[in-house]
Amino acid sequence: MWSTLLFTLLAPAFTFASASTGDTLVACLRSGSPPDAVLTPSSAGYNTSRLANINARISYFPIAIVFPNTARDVQKYVKCGADAGVAVVGRSGGHSYASYSVSR
Repeated sequence: MWSTLLFTLLAPAFTFASASTGDTLVACLRSGSPPDAVLTPSSAGYNTSRLANINARISYFPIAIVFPNTARDVQKYVKCGADAGVAVVGRSGGHSYASYSVSR
């Protein structure tokens, strides 16, 4: 069963120099992960997951949403984000009205 913790990888348009950077990030995230552990905007369930357990006042569209099962998964996903220069934000729901967990 998926952990209640999910990570989003936020990438404002000005962050990526090219689409290939985003493709490289997603490839890194998917490498060795279960098929449904990494969601992108073209994935079924992306919008449902994007809006679940977060402050709905803020509309954001992460480049990927990942569902780690183990600490090793978390390490891998954070490293993929860091290697790509993308902010990684942990989410588990119930965040503040001021959206302190949103990294922009």
